[in-house]
Amino acid sequence: YIITPNKYEAKLFFNVNSIEDIKKIKNPITNILFKNMFDFKDKTVDILLKKDSSIIEFESPRANENNTHGTGCSYSASLASLLAKNHSLEDAIKSSKNYIYEAIKSAPHLGSANGPINHTLK
Repeated sequence: YIITPNKYEAKLFFNVNSIEDIKKIKNPITNILFKNMFDFKDKTVDILLKKDSSIIEFESPRANENNTHGTGCSYSASLASLLAKNHSLEDAIKSSKNYIYEAIKSAPHLGSANGPINHTLK
């Protein structure tokens, strides 16, 4: 139903580096959520390319923290869980993106490197 490549996977599998590149993809076989494609100082932007070739952008504040280990997997798992509960695709993305932001902001700060996010949020 949906795949969720990050910017590195997007470049490798879809040869996209910009919103213009994403717009060139016509009628993909599934919905594609390009995660955190651009490097902004104060926000993150995810781009949903729907099967009908329409595009929706999702913005959130950037959580300027080092504890981001597990964000991609947790984002995808949250999204899958909400879709399984019959949330609309757009609402599931918004909720999942907010969950990841809050999980980064409330990370337990374990170790001295790129630590895990807080997976205990409800």
